[in-house]
Amino acid sequence: MDSFYMDKMSYGEFFGKVMRWMAVALGITTLTSFAFSFIHLEYILGGFYFMFLIACTVVELGLVFLLSKNVKEMAVEKAKTYFVAYSVVNGIVLSMWLNYVVPGVAVLAFAITAVYFGLLYTVTKYTNYSFMGVGKMCLTALPVLMIAFVLLMFIHAPGLYYLVVILDLAVFTGLTLYDFKNIEYAYNEAPSEALNGITLMCALQLYMDFVNILIDILMLVNDNN
Repeated sequence: MDSFYMDKMSYGEFFGKVMRWMAVALGITTLTSFAFSFIHLEYILGGFYFMFLIACTVVELGLVFLLSKNVKEMAVEKAKTYFVAYSVVNGIVLSMWLNYVVPGVAVLAFAITAVYFGLLYTVTKYTNYSFMGVGKMCLTALPVLMIAFVLLMFIHAPGLYYLVVILDLAVFTGLTLYDFKNIEYAYNEAPSEALNGITLMCALQLYMDFVNILIDILMLVNDNN
């Protein structure tokens, strides 16, 4: 039992690595999204632009599934490569949103998201509540919200638009609270040799929470155009 903990990195070091990887992924996504928003792929690809975005989304989902299922057994360097690739592809998809907003609005949405994210971390840091029930409830609601977003692409309903976006923001708020709290649980349960992989998994979860909250806030501050 002693050998299990002897070489294990401290929780502070573990949490620091999680946040650094999240920051790196957000940096890559931000640079990629701004770069592709200036390229204006919608003009270059023309009618193929929508198909290109669908392909990128499929690749995104594939990379998330691959990392989620295999990150514990996967070589760390390989997992890092997939994580970086996911950040780039996500940046390409996010550039679609930036085509419809002015840069100032995007910066404002990012700043609000960063402050809000920090507030959620503070809540989890100073409470002993596990948020497990909240996390399960939010995961259950996600498929319904995905269907609602698809419907919003084909109908113009401002009231429904704001309702869906606010509900989505509430769901990812709950997931963020759970994921922040789950970092400590993951650290305590994992053996030392698995911590590097767990670090990437925790960073991926927080990264996805941040991006989804950013999109929700971007949709709210940019109206429903």
